[in-house]
Amino acid sequence: MAHQLDLTTGKAAMAYVGDTPWHGLGQQLSVNSPLEVWLREAGMDWTINEAPAAFVADDGQNIAFDNRKVLYRSDTKKPLSVVSGGYKIVQPKEVLEFFRDLTSSGGMSLETAGCLFDGARYWALANTGRNESVLGGDKDQVKGMLLLTTSCDGSIATTAKFTSVRVVCNNTMKIALATEKADSVRVTHSSVFDPMKIKSALGLLDAGWEKYMDEIRQMANTKISDAGAKQFIADLMLTPSQLATFNKGEKLHERVAKKITSVYDLYDGKGMGADDVRGTVWGVLNAVTEHVDHHIGRIADNALWNSWFGAGETLKNEAFDKALEYTA
Repeated sequence: MAHQLDLTTGKAAMAYVGDTPWHGLGQQLSVNSPLEVWLREAGMDWTINEAPAAFVADDGQNIAFDNRKVLYRSDTKKPLSVVSGGYKIVQPKEVLEFFRDLTSSGGMSLETAGCLFDGARYWALANTGRNESVLGGDKDQVKGMLLLTTSCDGSIATTAKFTSVRVVCNNTMKIALATEKADSVRVTHSSVFDPMKIKSALGLLDAGWEKYMDEIRQMANTKISDAGAKQFIADLMLTPSQLATFNKGEKLHERVAKKITSVYDLYDGKGMGADDVRGTVWGVLNAVTEHVDHHIGRIADNALWNSWFGAGETLKNEAFDKALEYTA
């Protein structure tokens, strides 16, 4: 199942406000719903329990697996992982509680929360209240977001980071603050989860939001030719040998050529919101991000995770940095 939302209880473990997600699953909530409602509707109202790890040998003897423990769900008893004895658990409820003061008095509002991979990974995403237009007026709105996510299978440290969402297509991109405060904070599972320390280390989005908006507005005002857009995509997505073939005007392998064409087509009008930004660096950047967030994601097993933390995030970050070079 492409979205990998947790369906352990028979209900998709995701809650959201606003438009229905592309996979059509989850529970829609009203803005500013209580955290207790989010906890229930996002499928996060259970705890992670632990038990000593053991196995049955071929002679029937029960043998303890020293310094290892099994983590399992309190509601279904489903095992989630085997981890070291010192692994520090962050409960699903703690991820939502992280946002209690931020939503009650900090001007933020939750937008999505839920569980992936049978509950082994879970997240909450909040709108920071920093929403602005790239093109002026109310055209091409971008929202500043704060994401907190973690795992109980060792796949990722507890991570809080600022990101942005382009409203017209729900593309997500990094916000590099470039200040004394970090734009993301990671806490390994060998350390105790301390929400206040994370918030202190992360700082406020205000420090870099205007800088970020200036950067993407410059991208929107920087023209690029159709040939330049194809070159941008090729430079980003091809291996050195493939790029050499492309630059010589020689024929690429059909599968490789199709990948380049599919991204270019998003830039050339097929992408969401493409008509307003075609012919600009902002337009080609969003073609890449839409490709990662909505097209690769529909066939990749770890769709959402790939967009936030995997190869998809890496590709989007490289595209953003490349777009900045065009505006320098």
